[in-house]
Amino acid sequence: MNTDKLDISELHNHQYIRLIEYAIQNNTFSINEACRATGISSTEFKFARDVLFILNAEQTRPYVHENQSMDWQLSPQAFFNYLQYREFKFAIESAENSKRNAWIAIAIAAITLIVSAIAIF
Repeated sequence: MNTDKLDISELHNHQYIRLIEYAIQNNTFSINEACRATGISSTEFKFARDVLFILNAEQTRPYVHENQSMDWQLSPQAFFNYLQYREFKFAIESAENSKRNAWIAIAIAAITLIVSAIAIF
């Protein structure tokens, strides 16, 4: 993933974000189910699982059958990082709404100024 040109608006579609959201909604799933639901490859899932999940002995084996359904628990770090992402996303949306509202207020003030100037003459 090239983060040099990462557009913040693209984050909500990132595969890791979708994987975390999938794990929050589904405690029990197979690797293949998670990959199909999120668009992540099984290789990427295997790299990410060490960071995103609290693994039991069965999940750390060198070979885990990709169709075997298991209980997956998000790590506290992954969960709280996801909450920070959600707060960041909300802050960006709020800033965009504030910017739009400011432009509307400026437009209304300009219209009021023009109407007042016309009324004076």
